Amino acid sequence: MPISHAYAFLKRFEKDAEFRWQCNACQDQKELMDMLFHQELSFTPLELENTFNALLVQCQSHEQGEYVLQLKTCLARFM
Repeated sequence: MPISHAYAFLKRFEKDAEFRWQCNACQDQKELMDMLFHQELSFTPLELENTFNALLVQCQSHEQGEYVLQLKTCLARFM
């Protein structure tokens, strides 16, 4: 289930500083997707967008929504 891969990617990106560093070291979307494929976390940009949308719907407060949007902005160059 690739959308579950996108969700797992976001959670790992959020909590694992070394993984976040590896992702940010990628030069473009293709390089990131290749790295994620090798880690069995492959998904499409649309699946990542759908995951962000699902997370926004689940937000219980303005602060939670802002956090999700900040995370999305952080990853926008890969979408």
